[in-house]
Amino acid sequence: MDAPGVSSHPRLSVIVICRNQRELVLACVRSVLRETSPQAEPREIIVVDSASTDGTREALAGMPIRWVGIDESPLLCASLGRWVGTERSAGEYLLFLDGDMELLEGFVPAALAAFERMPGAAGIVGQVLEKDPSSPGTWRDIYRIEEDAVAARFGGACLFRRSSLLAAGGFDPYIFNREENELYSRIRKGGESVWQLPVPMAVHHDPPASASEKVFREVLPGRKKPLGRAQAFLRSLRKGNLLSYIRQEWMFFYSLFTDMSSAAALLILPYPADWMVTGALQAGSLAVHGSAWSFRQYVLNKLALFQFFAGLFMARALLRRPLPAIEEST
Repeated sequence: MDAPGVSSHPRLSVIVICRNQRELVLACVRSVLRETSPQAEPREIIVVDSASTDGTREALAGMPIRWVGIDESPLLCASLGRWVGTERSAGEYLLFLDGDMELLEGFVPAALAAFERMPGAAGIVGQVLEKDPSSPGTWRDIYRIEEDAVAARFGGACLFRRSSLLAAGGFDPYIFNREENELYSRIRKGGESVWQLPVPMAVHHDPPASASEKVFREVLPGRKKPLGRAQAFLRSLRKGNLLSYIRQEWMFFYSLFTDMSSAAALLILPYPADWMVTGALQAGSLAVHGSAWSFRQYVLNKLALFQFFAGLFMARALLRRPLPAIEEST
């Protein structure tokens, strides 16, 4: 007999990834229990814990979930957690949530219904709400979804058709950051897409920060996240989907092209042609990125470009490391 709230033949697998987020993970799991019904949709809940030391496992004891623990390792990252969760799931559909999210009412039935009418959809993403730091007391959709359409991108929360996710190769456990773009490049190469619905999907309890502050956190020296694009570039090259990945991250690689062209112009062309060409290229880069870019974000983008090249050398060593050990309990 199945444990209460757990199915041995689930239609839906909910995979929650976390690291030292005990109270937030408890709220996340409670929201999943509240917003999914094992009677309506047989489901399982899998919490993938990346070496937490704050008592997360003990706090989850007795809840109708499966706990999967990943040992401490330099390779710990969100994509590894999602890969582990996928490998240990059995559902026809896989819903991924981060540990600092809460599932909202109505998304799961709306998304499952959307799959029925869109056989070419590999995944469904909805609105993810977080507090707007520029307007206290209000919420904003970080995905900016306003209509039913093919999604340009998706983040850590998404509902996938299992068969489509596995056909694309699933999440790559070796990519520290921006793993969703690398995965989406493979999904699109296979002829499928992720669809967006203007339906609230989850609340994200992220510490308030502006867009530029979030970018700054990603490029801080000593962080693993700056390696993400370099890892994705190398893995895409190995898998044969590099052009598809470049198209998915075209704005970044356009900036890379303009900066390399600017450097070449300064080295090769005589004055003042070198500065005229460089100015035109940088103006074009700013025009492509639009008014959403502040000067601070522009500068941080240049730092990210430098770190991309540094990451190409650093990532190679990490890609040779074995994946960490995994422990599981119910």
